[in-house]
Amino acid sequence: MEVAVIRRRLTSTLSGVLGVLALIAGSQAFAQSAPTEITYWHVWGGARLPMVEKMIADFEALHPDITVEHTLLDQGDMAARYLTAIAAGDPPDVMMMHSGRFFPTFANRGVLLDLGPYLERDGMDVNEIFYGSDVSNYTWNGKVYGLPVSTDNGGWNFFYDVDAFVEAGLDPNKPPTTWQELEEYAAALTVRENGKITRLGFSPASTENYAFKEWLYLNNGQFISDDGRQILFNSDEGLTTLSWMVGFYDRLYGGFNNVLALVGEPSVSGRNIKGNWYNGLVAMHVDGVWHLAQLAENAPDKNVRASLMPYNGENPDARVRNVGGIGWAYSIPVGSSNPDAAWEFVKYTTAGEGNLNFFLAQGRPTPVIAFNDDPRFAEGNPYLDAFLANAAATDGIVNSPVQDEIDRIVMEMTEAALLGKMTPQAALEKGAKDAQAALDEFWSNQ
Repeated sequence: MEVAVIRRRLTSTLSGVLGVLALIAGSQAFAQSAPTEITYWHVWGGARLPMVEKMIADFEALHPDITVEHTLLDQGDMAARYLTAIAAGDPPDVMMMHSGRFFPTFANRGVLLDLGPYLERDGMDVNEIFYGSDVSNYTWNGKVYGLPVSTDNGGWNFFYDVDAFVEAGLDPNKPPTTWQELEEYAAALTVRENGKITRLGFSPASTENYAFKEWLYLNNGQFISDDGRQILFNSDEGLTTLSWMVGFYDRLYGGFNNVLALVGEPSVSGRNIKGNWYNGLVAMHVDGVWHLAQLAENAPDKNVRASLMPYNGENPDARVRNVGGIGWAYSIPVGSSNPDAAWEFVKYTTAGEGNLNFFLAQGRPTPVIAFNDDPRFAEGNPYLDAFLANAAATDGIVNSPVQDEIDRIVMEMTEAALLGKMTPQAALEKGAKDAQAALDEFWSNQ
C-alpha cells in the first residue's frame, strides 16, 4: 500500500494548532514574585542543541522572571546521574525521561512529582492533547508523572539509499514490503571486493537493543502481557523472529561474525551502523522520526527515501506494526527547588509553542495531535508520509520497572544467537526464563 494513501491529509488551516496553543496560553500562569532559576537536563545534542537554546530563549522571553540553565547528558549514564543527584538532594528541576529504559523505574520508586494537580489546575486534558499511547507511557498507577516531549509513534521507519538501488538495478519506487523481499533486496545491494564485504545490503540487528522486540511485532508477536506480569516472547512468533534474524546473516553474509567490522562495536544499547549508513557502506537502514535532522547534519547530500517497515510475509497474521515505548518525556523530580516554575517550562515544551517550534525545526511529528496538522511539517520533509504512516501502525507496549534489566537480557539473548553461541531456541528459552524471573522478583516485592 502506498504511504501517501495511508497518510492523513494535512489541513489547510491552523485552527487545531491555534486551539491547543490558546488552551496552553489561557491556562493559569505561574505567579512569579522574584527571579527564579530552574535547571533542565536533557540529551538533545548535535544539530538539536541550537534548537534547545532557541526554545529556552523563547520561553525566557515569555517568562522574564524564570531563567533556564540546561545541561547536556549522555544517554549511557543519564539514569545513573539522575539517581545520584536525587540521592544527594540536589536534582535538576526538569528531567528528560525515556519511556522504555527507565521511566517506570523512577515512577515506581516515587521520585517523580505527580503532575495531576497542575493539569487539573490548568484545565489540561492530556488525552485530548496527546496521542493515547504517548500518555500511557508516562502514567503509573493511574497518575501522570511526565508529559511527552517526543512521540514514540512511528519510532521505526525504513530508509533506503536511492543511488544504491539504481546501481543494483532495483526500482527505488518499490521498496521491500516483506522480510522475504528485504532479503532479496539486501542480497542485490551487498557488494564484495576480493571476497570481502564492502557494502551491506541490510543489517537487521544494527539498531538499539538488536531490535528483536521490533521485528517480533512485525511478525505479529507479543513481548509482554498487558498487565506487565508475563513474558510472552518465547512463542512460535518469537522463535521465527530470532531464527530469521540469525538466518539472514547466515544466508547473505556467512554469519554475523563476518559483518562485525561494518556493524560496529557493541555499546550499552546494542550495535549501530549509522556511521556506515551515512558513508554509503550500508544500503538500507532503520531509524526513527528523528532521523531527518541527523541526515541533514551528517549526510546532507545522501539521496534517501523512507517507507513502511517490512513484515513477515510468510505469516498471514503479520502486518506493518510499529511498537511504542521509545519516546521521551519531561518530568519534575520530587525535591525540585522550583516545581512551579519547572511546570511552566514542562508545559511550554511539551504541549505548548515550544514543542511545536522545536519539532518544526526538525521536520518530525510531535506528540501533540493537533500540531501534526500544521502544513509546515510537510515543507522540506520528504519522509513525512512514511513517518505518519508508520505512526498510524504503532501499538503501545507495557514497560515495567525492571525494563532496563529485561532489555539487557534480550540483548544478551539475541547476541548469543547471532554469534552462534546458542541456538535461537535455546537462547529464546533462556532469555524468556531470565526475563520472567526478573519480573517475578519485582512483583513479589510489591
